[in-house]
Amino acid sequence: MTSSGSEPASGEQTEKPLDPVVLERCRDLVGLLFPWDMNRALELALLKTFCLPSISGLLHQTGEFEQRPRKRYDDTALIVAELVRLGPDTPGGRAVIQRLNRIHSTYAIRQEDYAYVLSGFVAEPICWIESYGWRALKPCEQEALFLFWDHVGSLMNLEQRPRCLRELMELNQRANLELFACAKSNQHIADATVAMLLAPWPAPLHRWLRSIMSSLLEPETLNSLNWPTAPAWQS
Repeated sequence: MTSSGSEPASGEQTEKPLDPVVLERCRDLVGLLFPWDMNRALELALLKTFCLPSISGLLHQTGEFEQRPRKRYDDTALIVAELVRLGPDTPGGRAVIQRLNRIHSTYAIRQEDYAYVLSGFVAEPICWIESYGWRALKPCEQEALFLFWDHVGSLMNLEQRPRCLRELMELNQRANLELFACAKSNQHIADATVAMLLAPWPAPLHRWLRSIMSSLLEPETLNSLNWPTAPAWQS
């Protein structure tokens, strides 16, 4: 997750706290009901951010995802886990937000890129679980995901963000169609990340696992990453 700029000099909370019911629903989704599915969906959300040349280009410039993909991936997963576990309004949660703001304040990142990253944390779990989960998310669970990440976005001073779940889903889909574009940096970052994810598996399975991954991706994602389509029997 990225930061949109400066934070209040005092470091004090200025937003209305997140509803505890919303936080508890998100904790249930992540920790009890769909832990495996949520992890896969967030991996997919991360992968899709590489389809925006403005994002992959910056990551390529820093070299972090290519030189230390495991650290960057683990850092992202830890940040998400800590925000859900602690709650974004607790002292620990606020410390996570402030750290993110400091890390990313030195980069010139577009508001639409921030909004897309934010949307992925909501849209991908909803779509993944609808397709592959043991049941689809209830409307109240979908809304809880939106309210949680919308609150995080507000604490990170992201002004140009969707104001309701419907707008977020529309923004996510529109970005997939309009902002995704092929670039060498997309493939470099994505290949390094996938190689890291496949490293624990036996090497003879890598080609098969990559093919399965490709079968889960839309044509615009594959085109943006310059990845081949999966065999027809996997589609």
